[in-house]
Amino acid sequence: MQRGSTTKKRIMEVSFNKYNHLLLLEVLFIIGYPFFSMFRFPVIFLLMVLALIPPLYMGLSRRGFVLMLVTISGAFSLHLLWQYNIIAREMNVLTVLLSLYSIFFSMAIMILIKKISSRTVVTSDTIKGGISVYFLIGLLWSFFYMIVMIYNANAYSGLSFDTANSSELLDCIYYSFTALTTLGFGDITPVTSIARGLTTLESIVGQLYLAIFVAQLIGLKVASSFGPEKD
Repeated sequence: MQRGSTTKKRIMEVSFNKYNHLLLLEVLFIIGYPFFSMFRFPVIFLLMVLALIPPLYMGLSRRGFVLMLVTISGAFSLHLLWQYNIIAREMNVLTVLLSLYSIFFSMAIMILIKKISSRTVVTSDTIKGGISVYFLIGLLWSFFYMIVMIYNANAYSGLSFDTANSSELLDCIYYSFTALTTLGFGDITPVTSIARGLTTLESIVGQLYLAIFVAQLIGLKVASSFGPEKD
């Protein structure tokens, strides 16, 4: 009986704090990626995926969850083979790898947004989940930018592309978040029409997401403040 109550308590703790590790690892990813990229093993990707498992498990059916696991397992396995030069570093292989990551993070973003939007009260977990989604959007677009650069290395002025160098993803992450937050320092600029379109779309998505997310938080807070009075 004691063991059953302890297990139930742990499940409840994960349920109410399921975005803690994800948000922490996203911040660590952005700050520490230059250091982690020196190692062949993609440890930060692995940790982020593991942090995504609890919220995805609670927001998906069993079949959907298994499908997500299969997708990310394939992406991570291919990533390992690429990092350790077990497979040839060809553009087609990199395209498949980035596409798998893009599919996984796109689905994760939609699932998390649906989960957060269904909340009826504002909690710290709701806020952390919303911030986590914002970081995931920036990471997702960095994959999009890399895919564009595979087919046109000159799509962005200020970015270079070399399959033997892992710094391109860092540069794409940097550019993605400057576009997402509409900072636009000007050191990296889109040149081709596809690159410009992607950059514009990310800026629009980033601003719309913030506006809708903040409006939802305010709406839920006001609704809870002016709820039905007790007799």
